Amino acid sequence: MYRMKRFLIRYGVFSILIIMVTGLTLIVACYKVRVKEPATLFATSGDVMIYTAYASTLPLGVDDTLAICQTAYGDLKFVVDSIFLESDSFVFCVHPVNAEEFTLRMGNNTYATGFLFTGKERMLDLIRKKVNF
Repeated sequence: MYRMKRFLIRYGVFSILIIMVTGLTLIVACYKVRVKEPATLFATSGDVMIYTAYASTLPLGVDDTLAICQTAYGDLKFVVDSIFLESDSFVFCVHPVNAEEFTLRMGNNTYATGFLFTGKERMLDLIRKKVNF
């Protein structure tokens, strides 16, 4: 009994640390995080335009569905009518999937900010960017 306690005290902490490092490495290598970009929405009489950063990596085309998440009015869904470039941003001309719900949520407001989820990135890649490897 005494020998077993001595063995656990000597090698138990080291074993637990190895298991923890292995688990952390597995999580960092396999876990993916959604990448989001800020988006600005302007709604005028009948026209809705969404502005995103020029370095955007959105794989979108005409007639694709676009969702702006985490706005003050909830998640808003649109269908892309056209896309064009300005000097520092992508501009999406869109129309809402459900026009009545959109006007009900937005009310008389013509401006909203939110995020577009552009894909997923591995946690390991994010750590490498932060540490500059």
